[in-house]
Amino acid sequence: TTQARQQSEYFQRNMEKLGIKIRINNNTWPELSDKVHRNKHQIYAMAWSADYPDAENFLGLLYCPNKNPGSNGANYCDASFDQKFKQATLMQHSQERTSLYE
Repeated sequence: TTQARQQSEYFQRNMEKLGIKIRINNNTWPELSDKVHRNKHQIYAMAWSADYPDAENFLGLLYCPNKNPGSNGANYCDASFDQKFKQATLMQHSQERTSLYE
């Protein structure tokens, strides 16, 4: 789409300002989804919107056990984050839980 192209070009221009030259490779949704699930990507963008108002909705995207083929398509793994995230998901809504998420 035009919006996706404009966002890609904006990202490319900003990376160039940092001295990083990148090549934009536009994909169809099935192509992108396949590349992410097969770990054949370097940087990518996908939309995510909250289906419920809780930090867990977004932070779960970074939880290592959710890595490919799950929702953590970036395959981010950090033991400290995982421990805090898991602890927070078992808690009732509270300031302590919010502090863990923060």
